[in-house]
Amino acid sequence: KFIMSLPYEATPFLLNVLLSVFDVIVGGPLALAALPELLRTKPQVLCVVNILPSGYALAEVLGIPVVGLGFASPWLFNNILETPWSLEPPVGSWYTRDEIAGSVPLLIWNIVARLHGFVVRSSLGFLVNNVIRHRLGLGLSRLQFSQYESVLANPMVVPSLPELTAGYPPLTSGYAVMAGMYDHPMLAGTSLGKSAQRDEIIAWLDSFGEQTPVLYCAFGSEAVLDLVRAEKLLAAFGDIPVLWA
Repeated sequence: KFIMSLPYEATPFLLNVLLSVFDVIVGGPLALAALPELLRTKPQVLCVVNILPSGYALAEVLGIPVVGLGFASPWLFNNILETPWSLEPPVGSWYTRDEIAGSVPLLIWNIVARLHGFVVRSSLGFLVNNVIRHRLGLGLSRLQFSQYESVLANPMVVPSLPELTAGYPPLTSGYAVMAGMYDHPMLAGTSLGKSAQRDEIIAWLDSFGEQTPVLYCAFGSEAVLDLVRAEKLLAAFGDIPVLWA
C-alpha cells in the first residue's frame, strides 16, 4: 500500500533499492537454512529462483550445476543489461521507449532513474551479494562485482518468448530457454481451474473458433491501471477479443 501511494515518478527509485536488498531479505536466509541439508543429501543439480543470486552462490558452495527458473518475463534482466543512458524504461515504469524519446522531461527522468539503479546495484547490491556469499562460505577471493553475474552465466528457463527479449543477447543465447507460458492448458496447466468462472471462460473462448485469435492481457501484481491508461489500452486493442486476467 505504501508503494502504491507514492507518486508514480518515485516508484522506480524505491524499486531500485528494494530489488537490490531483496536477496538478503528472502534468498540469503533460505540459502543458509538449506545448506546443511543439501550438504547431507548431495544433490547433483540445483534449481533456483533466477532473481535470487544467493541460490547460485549455494550451488557454487556445493560444486554442482545450477539452473535458474523464472516465474515472470525477464523484465529485470532486460532492464539491467541496457546502459544507464538508454531509452529502456527503468524497473516499474509504464512509459514506452517512444514516449521517453518524445519528451525531454521524461528522457531526463528516465536517465536519472536508470543511473540511480546502476549506482544502487553497484554499491548496495554489490555489498548484499558478497555478504551472503561470505556467510555461505565463499571467500573474499571470489568476490562478484555484479549482483547478477552468476545468474546470467548459467542456464535459465523463463516464461517468455524470444521475440519478447529481442535485443538482449545474454537472454537469447544458448544459456536461456524461452519456455512460453508454464501453465498453458496444452501442458495440463490448471490456471483456469483456479477460477470460479472456468466453464464460462472456456465457452467464451470456444465461441471464437480456431481462426480468431484472442489476446490474453495480464499485468501481475506490480501494475495498477488508472482509468486513462485502461481506456488507452481498450482503444489500442480495437475489436480484438481480450481475456483480461
